Amino acid sequence: MPEPRIDTIRAMHERRYALSCYCPKCDRWIVPDLARLIEEGRGDYNPIGRWPDCSVCGERRQWRLQPPVYRAA
Repeated sequence: MPEPRIDTIRAMHERRYALSCYCPKCDRWIVPDLARLIEEGRGDYNPIGRWPDCSVCGERRQWRLQPPVYRAA
């Protein structure tokens, strides 16, 4: 069975993945609100292979994709 595609903000959100961004220079993490990004029309954005700049220091950040965490009921 092929792996599900998680190459857009919308696909990540629908599959309950989390996306975070780390700036090694500032040692700072941010977690973008995927639902809000979709509402703003950026659901089809593909972060793979793209490196955002830090809004504080301007250095290149690193993405981290986190799979969903399932908890027993």
